[in-house]
Amino acid sequence: MPVQSESDVHVLEEDVSDQVAIFAEAGVAVALRSKEQVVVLLGNVGLTTANVAMNMAPLLDSTPQGRELAGLAFSVEMQGFRLLEFTRSI
Repeated sequence: MPVQSESDVHVLEEDVSDQVAIFAEAGVAVALRSKEQVVVLLGNVGLTTANVAMNMAPLLDSTPQGRELAGLAFSVEMQGFRLLEFTRSI
């Protein structure tokens, strides 16, 4: 079903959440991918702020920059999330 919008529409066709490893008890991730882009929502389901570490190496290029970004950690407020967007460079 086509989406109508005055803004640009980008469809992330593939759910790749299972390719993001989370290293925090209260951490969760939802990851979606298109040909040019990966979007990760890194969340905290806990009742306190948490440091949430993740590894998403399978989703990024094996370039030095991709390897550097594969393992990241963020402070996420209780019941909050971080939005990460990665776009393939040419």
